[in-house]
Amino acid sequence: SSDLGPSSALYGPNAVSGAISIFTKKVEDKKLHVNGHVQYGTNNALLGDVAVSKGLGDKLKVRVSANATKLNRFDDEFYVFDYDSMFTKEDLSTHELAKYGVMDHYSDSELATDKYGVNAFLNYMPTKEISLDLATGIQSSEIVQNPLGNHDTPLMPRTSSTSYVDLRAAGYGFQFQTNYMVGDQDVQKDIDGWHIKPEVFNANLEYEKAFGTLILRPGVSYQTTTYDDSEWGNAELRDGFLNGPKTITSFSGSLRADYKLFEKLRLIGAIRADK
Repeated sequence: SSDLGPSSALYGPNAVSGAISIFTKKVEDKKLHVNGHVQYGTNNALLGDVAVSKGLGDKLKVRVSANATKLNRFDDEFYVFDYDSMFTKEDLSTHELAKYGVMDHYSDSELATDKYGVNAFLNYMPTKEISLDLATGIQSSEIVQNPLGNHDTPLMPRTSSTSYVDLRAAGYGFQFQTNYMVGDQDVQKDIDGWHIKPEVFNANLEYEKAFGTLILRPGVSYQTTTYDDSEWGNAELRDGFLNGPKTITSFSGSLRADYKLFEKLRLIGAIRADK
């Protein structure tokens, strides 16, 4: 990531060319709501999602959602560089390339994308001034993509499964968020050195105070990210890329100012430091 550019002061060092804010849909009342849609197209392309939400009393609201995507390739053949030809998985099973396991990585040679996710959201407001939001979910996927480095074919499967929990709290000018994600990612399936376990923890706290038309928001944040390939490699032989757990830790402090000079002129500025 880069820490250059004015957006880093407002949104952090990873916001090189901009930032995206995602707000999940919230439950508005006590009624049971069910929403969903499904799409189907050529090559057995199937996309769908469904969500169920309900308010449990005046203070607690619950929402559960699920989504799935399945896309097939336009053919079941793979180009092999050394032979400048297309082969099916069955062809390669009897080909001399079979001894190198070229096609062993593919669970389904016609597959392009297969992914799904399940999420749950809780919103609790004990008072009008305090709001607590809890989200948790799991995702799993297998896709076919261009590989990293040189391989026999220009396509390689990648599998990923992750789970997360996210907590947000707001009240009396304070905003707090913390989340944790852990997973299992085979970046290039069955290729030595590419199987890793990611583990990410974030926490940030901000406080907003208004002085007339001037609003100040100081904040602090902490992040630690670990990638570990020790379960699938031998660190002593150095047959992987990481050869054990590698951790990146970041601390930051920031101050944002928002000043409305008059009706049609608003000034926003920020200062931020990361270590």
